[in-house]
Amino acid sequence: MPNYIVLRGSTYYYQRAIPEDLQHVLGKKVSRISLQTGNKRFAKRLAKVHATHDTETWTELRQNNHSETIDTDLVRKHCLTFINKRLKEDAQKRLEAYANPDPRQIERRASDLAHQEHWIQELRSSLANPFYPGVDFGDSPAPPVPHVYMTDDADKLIKEARLNIKQDSPAYNLLCHILLEYMVPFQQIILERMKGNAMAEQLLTTTLFGTTANTATAAAPKNEEKQLPTPKEEETPPAPTISEIMEMWIREYNTSPDPRERTVDETRTYVQRFIDFHGDMPVDTVKPSHVREYKDSMLFFPARPTKELREMPLHDQIEFCKCNPDVRTLSNTTVFNKCLSTVKTIFQHAVENSYIENNPAVTFRNKRKHKKKDQRPYNTEDLQQILSFPVFTEKERPKGGGYEAAYWIPLIAMFTGARLEEIGQLLVSNINVEDGIHFFDLRITEVKASGELQKLKNESSKRRVPIHSKLIELGLLKYVEERQEAGDKQLFPHLQEYKGRMTHHFSKWWGRYARKHADFDRTKTFHSFRHAFKDACRECGVNIAHAHRLQGHTTSLEGDDYGDGFSLRVLSEAMEKVSYPLDFSGLQP
Repeated sequence: MPNYIVLRGSTYYYQRAIPEDLQHVLGKKVSRISLQTGNKRFAKRLAKVHATHDTETWTELRQNNHSETIDTDLVRKHCLTFINKRLKEDAQKRLEAYANPDPRQIERRASDLAHQEHWIQELRSSLANPFYPGVDFGDSPAPPVPHVYMTDDADKLIKEARLNIKQDSPAYNLLCHILLEYMVPFQQIILERMKGNAMAEQLLTTTLFGTTANTATAAAPKNEEKQLPTPKEEETPPAPTISEIMEMWIREYNTSPDPRERTVDETRTYVQRFIDFHGDMPVDTVKPSHVREYKDSMLFFPARPTKELREMPLHDQIEFCKCNPDVRTLSNTTVFNKCLSTVKTIFQHAVENSYIENNPAVTFRNKRKHKKKDQRPYNTEDLQQILSFPVFTEKERPKGGGYEAAYWIPLIAMFTGARLEEIGQLLVSNINVEDGIHFFDLRITEVKASGELQKLKNESSKRRVPIHSKLIELGLLKYVEERQEAGDKQLFPHLQEYKGRMTHHFSKWWGRYARKHADFDRTKTFHSFRHAFKDACRECGVNIAHAHRLQGHTTSLEGDDYGDGFSLRVLSEAMEKVSYPLDFSGLQP
């Protein structure tokens, strides 16, 4: 099987001859496109995608007898909408003219009627002969477009309906012909309006276009009293596009008490994919079938696209993955919980703001049983292995781990069970003491060094966490004093904030570092410290309610909302029960 690739300079191109019977339809003899890669193996795989697409396109053209590359039913629907809109506009102009009559109107009446009748005859002649010879182009050659009378209106229709049709395509000629079929009766209706023949106009309008709306006529009233014009009908403004609804939602979300940059970025990513797949459609034209097609295609979207794949259009990426099943694609959970959930939120915003009546994505739900995230806790052997990492035993302070943060964050997680971001965003002012008990104060979010507020997951995350005596023994309070003396606001000043998160880079560094030194699989992540702390609470007999409070977990008990919660003394006693059968003697702070 030919691979259809040609090397030009250092770049491979897809090049394939177009069958002779289709060359006049496509307007070229060769299908050629740059594959934007110098890797021959990758170029072959890309060319396979383009070859499949070309074969399907040519087959469809042959089945349509070379005459149409667009859906004629859809074009007729747009043409009908276009003509009905013009009927309404003409009716309104006549009402306004009647309210403010022009004295010269009667003088021009005969010539206007003759001109209109001549115009209808010209349109009929063009309909009978696409290249009507009666058209005078002056000194310029006749344009290579049949039904030249229709080009201006056809261009307006294409713009209003957002059709992807070019003037030099066979589809454009077909559009002009269909539009002319509607334009002839439209001009007949205008002629009847000019004559004041309301009955004939209504009959024509109802028969041809199925509507009697706005059939205003310029016929003068029999009595001489001035009549009030019919109130102007308010035209419904066009519905906003998907991207416009998305921007509305983002603006509203950013005014909420705790907007997250990550949420905005994910919204733009997943909604833009929908737009790239279907186009930036008016939101009221989106149907459940569009959502279904998007959902089915996202199951073939690359999960971790290479640089070459990212540079390809979305449809090509999907086709590439279909032709290469070894490429890892998005999981079913990601498609439903991210791709579909995000567009569903945007369409729901359109519903709530009365742009559409129903959410086209509301019926799509993941029917697979919810599976708990495959995350396992660090067991005793894992924790002891972690304590043997060079960062703990050889004073290694990697830049990727934020220098001193690489040493202290894992230890704090081990003895608090706190979330990674809760630890990474700690300020020096978050370490306090009350009645001789040192604690991390996570109740009030403060401004970080970057000027951004600290963020907590939910209300139950606001808490005071006593500092375990083991952390004090290892020198945590001494480290806090060093940061105070240095004038640092952040407890870990070398962590670099990314999209509102202090630990974005740290999380990736820890995953690489832990797998390098302990050969952990991907089911054991930094979050495994949080699971390990919960297991330690169970093993050491910590009251379950105390354990939940220490970690900021919510419970389903209604009574937990009453009172002020546990005192710092009670929580400190619970924290001191937690212990690990580990050897900490090799640590080098």
